[in-house]
Amino acid sequence: MTDLNGVDLRWATVEPMAKLTDQDVPTWVYWAPEWTDRALAFGKDVSLTNELGTVSHTTTGDELVVRVQEGQRTSLLVRKPGTSTACARITILGEAESLGAVVTPLDGRNRLIFIGTADMTGARPNVRFAAPTETRITADVFPTAGLAPATGWHSGRVAAPFARYTYSLSAAPAAPQITADGPGRWRVTSDPTAVASLAEARLVLDYRGGEATLTSAGKPITNDLYHGERWTIDLKQLGAAARADLKLAVSAWDDGINGVTPPAGPTPSLADWQWVPMREAAWSGTRSTR
Repeated sequence: MTDLNGVDLRWATVEPMAKLTDQDVPTWVYWAPEWTDRALAFGKDVSLTNELGTVSHTTTGDELVVRVQEGQRTSLLVRKPGTSTACARITILGEAESLGAVVTPLDGRNRLIFIGTADMTGARPNVRFAAPTETRITADVFPTAGLAPATGWHSGRVAAPFARYTYSLSAAPAAPQITADGPGRWRVTSDPTAVASLAEARLVLDYRGGEATLTSAGKPITNDLYHGERWTIDLKQLGAAARADLKLAVSAWDDGINGVTPPAGPTPSLADWQWVPMREAAWSGTRSTR
């Protein structure tokens, strides 16, 4: 029994996510869990128009039930009985897409933005997005009126009522060097200028042992208890002073550790590591892109 600006949504097997009211047609955003039948029920005299996506309609007694296809992005315009003007819009997202969606103020009004696998790293004073270097950020935005992206964003093709913009991020700087510094110890050397140019400087460590500890000038900074997954560190967050003498220490496995499967192979060891530098793109304003 949600009141959609004068029309009752009687029941639904989708989940509420957001509401955008600062526009001519207020919009309710829902997401559809994969295990549901993605149905929405209205009075039989309510009129619905597909803006985007494919739906099916079934009328039983005094009830109109609309079902949405799995995984698709759907937009429906809702009209009161006997009227020709939409009073509400319903946008329904698939479960996977909903994980990359956010509502935030952008160019003077609240907007729904799909950013896929990118991260939204800031909203004020400027909306910013981050992704791995040498990749393309894609942002689908609704509503579309008044959008004013900064230089570097390019218009793309996407089905209405959304607008698509893309931004290609520049190449990665030189990766850090990791060198052995004794049994179970490694030195991490990074270029201060390269790290400073990034939004994030992610170092992903696949260590094998009971515990891993980062130290600087002999003092512990942070640690990680082995739990079977790689340890991700943002070198930029550590600060230039900490990175100047940064070392990694991994302890041997202790059979007294419970609750986690022991690592495969010898311990302590650093089986592998990855460099995942992230650059940032600002939507508007004078802030430079990193």
